[in-house]
Amino acid sequence: MHVMTDRGLTYHLHAIQKQEVCWPFMGLSVKRLESGVALVTLSEDASRNAFSRTSIGAISETFTNLLEDESCKAIVLTGTGKFFCTGADIDEFANAIDDGTIGNLVSDLTSVLHPLELKLRRDPTVFVAAMNG
Repeated sequence: MHVMTDRGLTYHLHAIQKQEVCWPFMGLSVKRLESGVALVTLSEDASRNAFSRTSIGAISETFTNLLEDESCKAIVLTGTGKFFCTGADIDEFANAIDDGTIGNLVSDLTSVLHPLELKLRRDPTVFVAAMNG
C-alpha cells in the first residue's frame, strides 16, 4: 500500500521505519517509535473519531501491515480530542437506513472488523488501547 504523508512524500507502508504516516482526510496517523512500537492515532475530532466504512478499511489495512512487519513488537491505538472513539458513524448509519442499504453497511463493516479482530487476537504483537475521554 502506498500512502502520502502530510509532507507530500509517498512511502510504501511495509518500508516505513521510524517515520510518521498520516491519512489527514480520515484522521489517522501512524508513528513508528524507536522501540518497535507503532503509535496509531485517531484524530478526526469533527466526527469524534467515529468509525465509517472508509476509516475502518484504513485502520484494518494499517493494522494488517503492522502485524506483518516483524520489527513491530507492539501497537498502541489512541485518539485525540475529548473522545477515544464514539463507535460507528451515526450519520452513515442514518443515511443507510434512509437509502434502504443498512444491511449492506452492516455487512461491509463486519466483513472488515471480524477478520481484523481475529488477526489481533491470534498475533503475538502486543496491542494496547490508550483511551482518553
